[in-house]
Amino acid sequence: MKHDALITIVLVLITASACARSHPSDRAMEDQLLSREANFTQLVRIFSEDSHVNTIGVDDVIMEAGAKETLGEARLAAYRDLPKKLGLHASPGAGMVFT
Repeated sequence: MKHDALITIVLVLITASACARSHPSDRAMEDQLLSREANFTQLVRIFSEDSHVNTIGVDDVIMEAGAKETLGEARLAAYRDLPKKLGLHASPGAGMVFT
């Protein structure tokens, strides 16, 4: 019984905390996306150019046929830097998440 009450209190506190946060307006979100448009365009361009790439991991690149091949340090740096500039981060099990 005490355990259930504790869980209920924790859930109420989490919910209250989430509700208390102010969320950005639609306009603010649009402005933020528009200010990053060049980086989004560049990321889409390199994804299109490297359509033969299946996965870019921390230490390797996996191509369509499953063979590992390097894209070069500059290209790998772009794949690592652009998501950071765009506010994207990897989330285990969820892929890339925009913040």
